[in-house]
This record gives sequence, structure tokens and C-alpha cells, in this order.
Amino acid sequence: MFSAFKRNAKLALKGQWGAAIGTFLVVVGVQSLLAGLEHKALQIFVVEPFLQNPTMEPQPFDLAELTRELLTGSLPELVISSVFFLLTLLLLSPLQLGMTRWYFTLIRGNGAPFSEVFYFFETLSRYGRAVWYTVQLSVRSFLWSLVFFFLPCGVMGISLWFLSTDGISAQTRSAASLGVVMACGLLFLAVALFLIFINRYALVSYLLCESDAITVSAAFKTSVRYTKNHRVMLLTFSLSFIGWFLLAPFTMFLLMLYVVPYYNAATTLLSRYLVEKNRLDEPGATQEWHPIR
Repeated sequence: MFSAFKRNAKLALKGQWGAAIGTFLVVVGVQSLLAGLEHKALQIFVVEPFLQNPTMEPQPFDLAELTRELLTGSLPELVISSVFFLLTLLLLSPLQLGMTRWYFTLIRGNGAPFSEVFYFFETLSRYGRAVWYTVQLSVRSFLWSLVFFFLPCGVMGISLWFLSTDGISAQTRSAASLGVVMACGLLFLAVALFLIFINRYALVSYLLCESDAITVSAAFKTSVRYTKNHRVMLLTFSLSFIGWFLLAPFTMFLLMLYVVPYYNAATTLLSRYLVEKNRLDEPGATQEWHPIR
């Protein structure tokens, strides 16, 4: 089935590669521009760069102080980062969802005009839905990450704290070292479980792109229901592309111009399959075509 999705993705992109690459470059271009402007603003307005050490003298390792500086930083840095975080949210949310809309339109056979990328900028209602979707997805993902990573991060933090403490016994140091190893194993397991679990939201963007009638909250609830028995499959399908992404750095990332459209088209086909399959499995369902509205 994976091979069929990948093969059909290439067929769907035939004659549309220029537009597909264009959608990718628009999103990456806006993201890069914002990142560059933020970096320049930090250089201009932040008087003391983060963790600057003008004397270049060795500094004593203080885990508590390092953690505080990582979490807080300077006030100008916090203001600038907050401003650009908000700009990124307001500009990239509609663009990224618009790119998903372009692929969803493409694989539905409705034609895929490049203007679909800007679909969620066309009305205030669509724009608000795109931003609210990103906010909800980010908050939900963050809260669930706390659940999955609390134990391994807690074990890691306590173990490192003991290791950074002077005068501890050899037994305590050995136990702390073992704690670091255990935390790494728990962290690996937590990442795998989190990636599987978070796929419960994998269909939200496609449901929002399919119709303006569905609310963001309803899209999340529907996605959770539709992906209930397919979350491992969704992760496995994404991991089947990992070889392509690992090759990208060796081509100065030019390979991404092929891999990203290919991956997006294939995952869109898989998402459409799951949406239509679940609709047919619902009570009273008919083989009804659900056109993009």
C-alpha cells in the first residue's frame, strides 16, 4: 500500500513539479526571511549577546546559572524573539495550511492553481481558522510532550545535578551515571511513543483544507477518531522517507526540491485514504464524493 501511495504521488505531480517546488520555496522563503530579520535585530538591539564571554577566560560550570540564562535571557532578546514568534505565527500558519490545501486540491483531481497557497489569506474567517489551528496544535503538542518527557527529563536532570555536585561519593556518582544511561533509554522510548501518539492530529489540516464548514475543534475531534487504529502506520509511512531526507545535506539540500513535494503528495494521498475509509465505515455512510468547497 505504501508503494501505491508513492507511485500515485509521482503521477499526481507529473506536470506540476514547478508549482510544487514554488509552494515549498514560498514557505521556506518567508520562514528564512523572518529568521534572518530576527537574527539581525538581535545583533543590533541586544547589547550583551547570549552567554557572551569577552575575556575568553575559562568559566566555571554552573548548571543552575546556565539553565536560568537559557530559560530567561535578556529583556531585549525576549521582546525581539516574542515579536518574531508572533510574526511567524501570523504569516506561516496560513501559508503552511495553504500549501497543504494545494496538495489536497492536486490529488483530488480538481486542478491545482498556485493561488491555492494563499487560500487562507482570502477571508478573515479562513485566516483565523489557520492561525487558531496552529495555536491549538502547538499547545496540545506541548502539553502532551510534558506528559511523555517528564520522567526521562526528570531522571536526566537529577542525575546531572548529582554529577555536577562536588564531594559526592563514588557510589552516588556511579548511581548518577547509571541514571543518565537510563534517562537516555527512557528518552528514546518517550520520543517513539510521543511521535505515535501525536499522529492523532495528523488529519486535522486536511479536514480544514477540504471544507470551510468544519470548525477547528471538530477537525481535531474527527482526526482523533479517524486515526485511532492507524497512528503506527502513519509514523512508519513517514519514516519510509527518512533515507531521502538524510541524503539531502550531501546535495547542499537541493534534493529537498524533490523530496518535499514527493513526501507531501504521498502523505496527502494517505490522509485522503484514511478520511474516505473512515467515512465509509461510519453508520449510514454512502459512497459519496466529498469535493473541496
